[in-house]
Amino acid sequence: MNKKIKILFVEDDPRYSDLYTDYFRAKGLEVLQVWRGEDVMEKLKAYKPNIILLDLMLPKMRGEEVLTLLENDKEANQIPRIILTAYIYDEEQAARLKKRVDDYIIKTEILPNQLVKRIKKILQERKGNN
Repeated sequence: MNKKIKILFVEDDPRYSDLYTDYFRAKGLEVLQVWRGEDVMEKLKAYKPNIILLDLMLPKMRGEEVLTLLENDKEANQIPRIILTAYIYDEEQAARLKKRVDDYIIKTEILPNQLVKRIKKILQERKGNN
């Protein structure tokens, strides 16, 4: 991809936000960290990311609520979304969530380099569909 990838990373756990943010930046990706779900729409409008990484377990406004906000906004709904969470839902809940996003990843089951590959693949697939 020629254009620099801009990631809006919604994560409240500094262990994960720092680990992934440092890795993404080392690989030449831009990252804007958002720690609270209620700040996502404002940051999204100003930052204009190519992709959103969204944790489900956030304080106050949960990831599923943020996902609904994104889906109900015409511009935001066009941005690819990946759920990146440590929370494991039962199969039915996970299947329902997977239909709402481009990918659903359990944090402990992926390495940062694998996540970068997934991000690039999703963006390439979206680009090919436009």
